[in-house]
Amino acid sequence: MLAWSKESEQLKQFVKQIQIENKKLKDIISKLEHIIRDYMHENERLKQENQHLSLLSYSINNDDSTTSDTDICYLTLKWLTYEVAQRTSDNSEQSILITDDNEPYLRQRLLDTERQVN
Repeated sequence: MLAWSKESEQLKQFVKQIQIENKKLKDIISKLEHIIRDYMHENERLKQENQHLSLLSYSINNDDSTTSDTDICYLTLKWLTYEVAQRTSDNSEQSILITDDNEPYLRQRLLDTERQVN
């Protein structure tokens, strides 16, 4: 009877310890979920800001006010690159990095294509 009582007390202590650890894990999960939400909101804000700034940058660099074939090609290429990045990336952060990294490459491709046409 004494041994059974001792084992029962040990099991109660293990259960209490498990409950304490579970509570700690739930708190950690809650904090991580909050951090993830903040990250996603900030990521979305930066993505929109980046898109806005790239359009502004393009508008400033383009001296002609008339729409030309070059303008249409550049914007189409930029949009397609963005779409491909969105579809192939695992998360939003990667798509922004892919789009940003391709900006100089896109401009160079556009200039090379323009030279070949001329």
